[in-house]
Amino acid sequence: MNDTKSPKTVIIISGGTVSYIRPHFAVCAPAYGTVGNDIHREFWTQDFHMHKDDLTLINAQTKMAYKGSGIETTEDLSNYIDHIMEDKKVAAIVMAAAVCDFHAESISSMKCTDVSWEIGKEYERLKSNEKIAVGLVPSEKIVRKIKDNRPDIHLTTFKTVTNKTNSEMLEIGFGSMNAIRSDVTLINDIALRKNGILTKSGSITFYDHRHEAVSRIVKEVLKNI
Repeated sequence: MNDTKSPKTVIIISGGTVSYIRPHFAVCAPAYGTVGNDIHREFWTQDFHMHKDDLTLINAQTKMAYKGSGIETTEDLSNYIDHIMEDKKVAAIVMAAAVCDFHAESISSMKCTDVSWEIGKEYERLKSNEKIAVGLVPSEKIVRKIKDNRPDIHLTTFKTVTNKTNSEMLEIGFGSMNAIRSDVTLINDIALRKNGILTKSGSITFYDHRHEAVSRIVKEVLKNI
């Protein structure tokens, strides 16, 4: 950790987000905060507990991970990030949240193509006795606005892949890292159970066990704020 003793805040964000189509019907990115909780615990096993007088650690979770949370939808998460970016004490964000990549643009009847319905949680339930078509479009890439607005924040991001070689993970990971301008990226192959940590220096280190990658994430945060 840097010697500067000005108060700093580290925020870990985890859990999935929801995009409502109707009150009973939504698309989501299912995630329940496990990685965020692991990272939060790891801070307490490293230097963080020696610096708690000047370093605040916040474990922010979406409603999918913690039912008492006020962050449920992708829009909620976007608003939360806008809010925390206004706090100049925020020195690092570990963005482990699974953000729903799509939201509904249209709902229509598959029987009568000229019949469509409005989208929103405030409308009535859809009836389940007929087939419908839902048009999905990409949602805002929330994480990209962090560096746009606060380039000083140390940003850790996550990328999930499936059945990739080490060289493919390297290419995909750095592509994501460059687009978001994150400082550290954990790339996780969920099929092969491989974890790689990429840094801005251009290095990648592979770990057989996730707890080793989590430990590295925490060390990078504490070293760079």
